[in-house]
This record gives sequence, structure tokens and C-alpha cells, in this order.
Amino acid sequence: MLFEQYLLKNNLPEDSKSLLKTYTNSNKLSSAQKDSLSFYLGKTYYQLDINDSAKFYFNQVNNESTLFNESVLLKSIISLSTDDSCNVQNDLDRIHTTDRQLEEFVIFTRASTYLLKHDTLNFIKCQNSFSNNYPELTESEKKLISIKNQLPIYHKSGFLAGTLSAFVPGLGKIYAGKPKQGLISFMPVVLLGLQAFEIYYRTDGKISNPWFIANAGLFAVFYIGNIWGSALSVSVKRKELQHEVNDQILLNLRIPLQKLYK
Repeated sequence: MLFEQYLLKNNLPEDSKSLLKTYTNSNKLSSAQKDSLSFYLGKTYYQLDINDSAKFYFNQVNNESTLFNESVLLKSIISLSTDDSCNVQNDLDRIHTTDRQLEEFVIFTRASTYLLKHDTLNFIKCQNSFSNNYPELTESEKKLISIKNQLPIYHKSGFLAGTLSAFVPGLGKIYAGKPKQGLISFMPVVLLGLQAFEIYYRTDGKISNPWFIANAGLFAVFYIGNIWGSALSVSVKRKELQHEVNDQILLNLRIPLQKLYK
């Protein structure tokens, strides 16, 4: 499998897949060769971002194989990146090694998993086991602690955002952290309101005027939409911030794994 390793190291997963697929129907492979085939197919699909196939092949690697630990770690990263973290801790429990650096990387992976779940108590327990003895890990461990210390505190209220936009259209979105959307929401509501008022004033208050009804109806739609959108914007902003943090954690997890198995 040396040539397949070469292809993957040079970011040629499509070529690796084509080559590896030629072995899948062979009946002459030994148990070790089957493990290698499954592992490199998993790694190929991992590079191609085809996560279900990658996890399937990583699961085929026997726990007696020298490739088993790496397959478990790669599978864990896939699970964490696809919000399927339920079994990650159990998977990590299956890793048995006397390599101290690998043991610490497993702890580091657990810490990353806890931070993704905002479980700071268990994160700190893992953090206390960071030894700073391994250059490949130390920088990433420090980065993970930094991410934890800078976790965005976002306690804004959707109800308050909606209320603010009821008084001043778009103000709730500005409060939520989306100033551009706030200004965009402000303009049509105000313009439609002014236009409806102007028609009302020119027709001496005849609310049966079709132009007034049309503009007043549009104003009501945009006004209510502005309130509802402002309330939702708080939830959207919270998810955006969480997504940014999660991306940092996952990137920080991949880097030392690449160094560990370079």
C-alpha cells in the first residue's frame, strides 16, 4: 500500500480510490492486507469528504491491526464534524496503547469533544492532564485552552430583539449583532409606513382607498416580519458564533493528528 500512501500524502484521493477499488473483490488478501485496504479506503473517502463511506471502512479495521488506533481517531474527527458525537468517547475507550504521546492525544481529543459540547467541567479535568511534553501537541493544547477562555458569551434575548424592532424597525437585529440586516429591515418598513400615511392624509382619512389599503397591508406584512425576523436573528447569531468556534476546535484537532501520523 506504499503507492496509495504516496497518493494520499500528495492529495490525490481520486487516484487512490480508483487503485484501491481494484483490490476490493480479491479473495487472496491476508487479514493484515484487508485491514490496510479498509484503512486506506477510509482515509481516501475522508480526504474526499464522503464521511459515511469513510466511517464504514474505518469500522472494518480489526482492533488488532497497527492501523486501528489511527482509524478510530479519524473516525472520531468525522463524527465530531458531523454532529454525531454520541459514541466518540466510547470509541476512544477502545484505543489501547503504551505510547505516552498517543495517550495524551486521546486525552486531547476527549477535551476537544467536551469543549464542542460546552462541558467545561470535564474539559478542565482533561486539561489538567496536558503535560506539555510533546511539541506536536503542546501548541494545539494551548490553542484549545485559548479557545475555551475566549468562548463567546451570547446571552441576548429573542423576545427583547422582537420588542425593540416593534418600537424601531430593525433595531432588534442591530441588538442581535446584525447591523446591516437591521438597516435593511428599517428602510422598507419606514418607507411603506410613510407612503401609507401620505395617502391617508391626502384622501382626508379615507381608509377605503385602494392605494391606502395596498400600502397599509404591505406595511403590516413588513412590520410583523421585521419583528419576527429580529426575534429569530438572535438564535441565528448564536448558531453562527457556535459554528465558528466548532470550526476552530476541529481544525485544531486535525493538525496534531497529521503530525502524529506523518
